[in-house]
Amino acid sequence: MSRIDVEVYNEAGGFTIASAGLCGRDLAGVIPGDERWMAAVADGVFMPIELAQDDPIVIRVVVDDPLTDPERDEWVARVRHRLSVPDGRLLIMGGACEYFDGEDMEEYSRTLDIPAGDYQAEVYTYLHGANGDYALDQAGPPEAVGAYFRRTRPGEPFPGWLRAECRDRPGVDPGHEDEWRDAGDDAEGDRPRFLHFLLRLSPDRGEPGPPPDTRGWYSAGAEARRPARCPLGIPASL
Repeated sequence: MSRIDVEVYNEAGGFTIASAGLCGRDLAGVIPGDERWMAAVADGVFMPIELAQDDPIVIRVVVDDPLTDPERDEWVARVRHRLSVPDGRLLIMGGACEYFDGEDMEEYSRTLDIPAGDYQAEVYTYLHGANGDYALDQAGPPEAVGAYFRRTRPGEPFPGWLRAECRDRPGVDPGHEDEWRDAGDDAEGDRPRFLHFLLRLSPDRGEPGPPPDTRGWYSAGAEARRPARCPLGIPASL
């Protein structure tokens, strides 16, 4: 497996990437941000990623492959750290502590078989997920997405998802609100499934990234940036 897209049902304010066996670490009763939690994150046992809202997530897992041009150009936030997967079973799940306490998290998790080892893990955030708008706001002065598209893609037609967004919320295209209010169903557009996140795993280079915040989670806006051109969205293969 070098690339696979999965959807993870989620009702929590964050999601976790880990080795399914937690590297043999007993984390029962751990509290986000406490000494045991922070030590486990530092040791690469798991990576907890904050969500701006409790939505399901669509994530692409890339193992030892470079990013494609759209994957590289369209991300709006990024987290980097080492991740140890000695059992070869990569776990992606909504929440964290319930699994650590031994609860059945099958409904809220996916497990993938990957080569066992230590990895440099990079988690990229994209516009169409729960953290997308939040990350863009953290990257600089807020800019409505319609204005962002017009500024960075002059003359290009709005993609279907953006037409639908403008019809539902005309204010996201300032100065053109009346056009969208009058557009009717013609502005509905397609809403394909897009990537929310991408996890790229490459051989561990011994270069740990920035630590999580004092609450023990990697912020939804970590390393936020505004791409030079408004992202078009990366369709998921589900």
